[in-house]
Amino acid sequence: MSLLSFSLLFLFTFNAGAVVPPSETFRFVNDGEFGSFVVEYGGDYRVISIGTAPFQLAFYNTTPNAFTLALRMATTRSESLFRWVWEANRGNPVRENATFSLGTDGNLVLADADGRIAWQSNTANKGVVGFKLSPNGNMVLHDASGKFIWQSFDHPTDTLLVGQSLRAGGATKLVSRASAQNNVDGAYSLVLEPKELTVTLNVEETNDGFAYDVLLDYTVANSSIGTGNLILTRPKYNSTLSFLRLGIDGNLRVFTYYYKMWELWALLGQPMRRLPIAERITWLKPELSTTEGQRIKENDCGRKCTTDCKCLGYFYHRETSKCWIANELKTLAKTSNTSHVGYIKAPNK
Repeated sequence: MSLLSFSLLFLFTFNAGAVVPPSETFRFVNDGEFGSFVVEYGGDYRVISIGTAPFQLAFYNTTPNAFTLALRMATTRSESLFRWVWEANRGNPVRENATFSLGTDGNLVLADADGRIAWQSNTANKGVVGFKLSPNGNMVLHDASGKFIWQSFDHPTDTLLVGQSLRAGGATKLVSRASAQNNVDGAYSLVLEPKELTVTLNVEETNDGFAYDVLLDYTVANSSIGTGNLILTRPKYNSTLSFLRLGIDGNLRVFTYYYKMWELWALLGQPMRRLPIAERITWLKPELSTTEGQRIKENDCGRKCTTDCKCLGYFYHRETSKCWIANELKTLAKTSNTSHVGYIKAPNK
């Protein structure tokens, strides 16, 4: 046997033999009193003692006895809404007395009360020696050298935290939630494709399709093979307390937690033929060509754009009832005044 073969065999044997020390294992049961703070989707919740401010793991439900294991974000020092930024078992809920555990074999397991496995990390006997929740919200299983064997950042649902990415060879899409009450996959997907990032509507037997491109710090890592990442890297206030969410309605928004409040920064609005940009447009510089503002109703402003084949979008100021028709769109500017609204046309597929 060559020295190289012996070294590889030794390394494999060493990793396979590594176990999680008993002091690092855990087992939490979904029982007891519910929490008292307001949480997203209006559900009930029970926290478990895995947390790194402002993140904490919890069981929550929006329908009786149908729980999701999720990571919440916000701090108990305020009455701000707790938001769910990662979920283990969307569409596969567990009941009262379900368990979440890490055994000596290094496998994270969410099991229902009857023992049925609802979710697992599939890391048994792969050299895991510990679990940690990082300050950026990434949950990791690591080996003795600190290398990540598994991380929650590789398994997003509808949300990307700062530093988390969609990338070629890894997680390539976000899927919206069906509704506030129904926690299953919804109608919209944000998909990283080889040359573009698109939001798609997952509806069968329809000819009324649409697609639009999303630009959010999308960079090509290697232009020769066309790979790249979508990564959230520019939070407001230079803080990690931000996340990007593909909403139930197909909107793509950035939320930023700032002291005792959440701020909402919408990147794109509802994916329709007439596409609302949002309450506020963010991170862009104003450069556009428009017609002179006219005092008309908002719906009339929209109809004016719809009937003009040169119109690419329109902008409306609700306080002054002024309408601007845009025949050219370059970049747009954020505004803190929510009376300003904007719409752009979205092409069919």
